[in-house]
Amino acid sequence: DKITGIPLSFAILRIIMPSTNVEISYRITDAHGRYYCLIPKGKYYVKIEKKNNDSSYSLIYTSSIIDASKNGIIKKKFEI
Repeated sequence: DKITGIPLSFAILRIIMPSTNVEISYRITDAHGRYYCLIPKGKYYVKIEKKNNDSSYSLIYTSSIIDASKNGIIKKKFEI
């Protein structure tokens, strides 16, 4: 969280192919807000959903296009 500096524990990152708007993968962050995602080489965008106190999730961020054409890894640090 950009304001508090506290990592978003157990948030969901959804990796989406922009040409088809199809989700190709998702990852859940650990207790420290960390994640790792191997995907097919290409261009994607990421939607991040924050875990609420009642265990539901809310969409809080949609990234711009991320180019993973070189190595098929998304390891970007998102500050929301």
